[in-house]
Amino acid sequence: MEIYDVVILGGGPGGYVAAIRAAQLGRKVALVEKGQLGGTCLNTGCVPTKTLVRNAEIIRAAQNSGYRGIHVQGISVDIKETIEMKDMVVRQLRQGVENLLAANGVKVFKGLGRAADDSMVEIKGNPDVIKIRFRDLIIATGSKPANIKIKGAAEHAVTSEEMLNMKELPKSAAIIGGGVIGCEFAHILSALGSKVTIIEAMPRILILSDADEELAAALAQYMNSAGIKIKTKAVVQEIREADGKKAVIITQGEKEEAVTAEQVMISIGREPNLEGLESLGLEMNGPYIKINEAAKTNREHIYAIGDVTGIRPLAHAASAMGRVAAEQISGKDVKFHEALVPSCVFTWPELASVGLTEEKAREKHGEIKVGRFPLAASGKALAMGETEGLFKVISDGETGKLLGVHLLGANAAEIIGEAAAFMKMDASVNDMVGTIHAHPTISEAVQEAALDAAGICVHMPPSR
Repeated sequence: MEIYDVVILGGGPGGYVAAIRAAQLGRKVALVEKGQLGGTCLNTGCVPTKTLVRNAEIIRAAQNSGYRGIHVQGISVDIKETIEMKDMVVRQLRQGVENLLAANGVKVFKGLGRAADDSMVEIKGNPDVIKIRFRDLIIATGSKPANIKIKGAAEHAVTSEEMLNMKELPKSAAIIGGGVIGCEFAHILSALGSKVTIIEAMPRILILSDADEELAAALAQYMNSAGIKIKTKAVVQEIREADGKKAVIITQGEKEEAVTAEQVMISIGREPNLEGLESLGLEMNGPYIKINEAAKTNREHIYAIGDVTGIRPLAHAASAMGRVAAEQISGKDVKFHEALVPSCVFTWPELASVGLTEEKAREKHGEIKVGRFPLAASGKALAMGETEGLFKVISDGETGKLLGVHLLGANAAEIIGEAAAFMKMDASVNDMVGTIHAHPTISEAVQEAALDAAGICVHMPPSR
């Protein structure tokens, strides 16, 4: 029976990054994956949805180009070709992951890995069961769409994974869940031509993603103006057939209503994949595996990373945890810093953030300073015709330390890395103020928001 220094269960963005990093550090590494390498993010999540988001952006730009003297007529969408293009992108990136693992000498086993005990993994392939031993184990088994216990859901609704392979574009869609996945799909489907309604049980969209309340409310207004209906405080009671369509029966307080649509999509979150881990005796945090900042579980030689921990279920968070786990195994004293993980929502406009929201900053620090800069005042945004949005910088009122940065607008997802870098270096709002930004760029708006937080914004009139 072969012995590996490190065995990794799961080949998603956490698992394959951990495998490559451990191999770089001289470890003998095996990776076990029951499905496709790249995990949810590459195959049924981040990458395919962002490919479709780009299609939505192209359509939106064409539809709104008339004021620039560019008149586009006859836009049509071939959904089959759209899905084929999305699949091509996924295949290319998946092949890249396979090549990287091979180039780094990582042995890949295809099949369902089960921890037989605290030093052996059994891999159920086709048709054999392979057994391998490990000195250290990294659990990167990810998550799956959460089930919804509502009458008619199994018969009449699909998940985001199924929507990514749709054969026809629905003329209308009801999306149950106003989180990141729900909002992104609403944006995609609306741009492609569907009439979209979001049904959210919470008081506002994106409440569980820790989005800043002010910017989430502004995004909801932009979505409404784009024709996307949003029903909040709406509890789904049942999904049933109605005149050839689906009817989602909801209650808002004492009021009952039927939201009808050709397609119903459920996006109420995800749940961890824990199959095959029962023998390890891991300490849990609710349904998730409990870890510390070193990605260690309660078992000294067993680590867990990514969605299975319930900590910031984002691909880049999983990759960061994977590097931490691999380096910890190799004797390096590194930690995972949850507070520095940026998050992005690829709607239009984009929403991106890092650090504390205004609400949490006030709760934790008391006196704070908040700087705002609307993109309507940005020269580059005006030149692009993308003036929707607001950039927001939050700092400690006494020390000036940056506490959070929240961006709603064009290129927000690309710019948020700058803010994350400032926060990683424990920078102050004055550090951001003193950093020269190129002109004209959207990123200038971050500096302008910082200037506003410092009370010296140049390109906005005084507030008093």
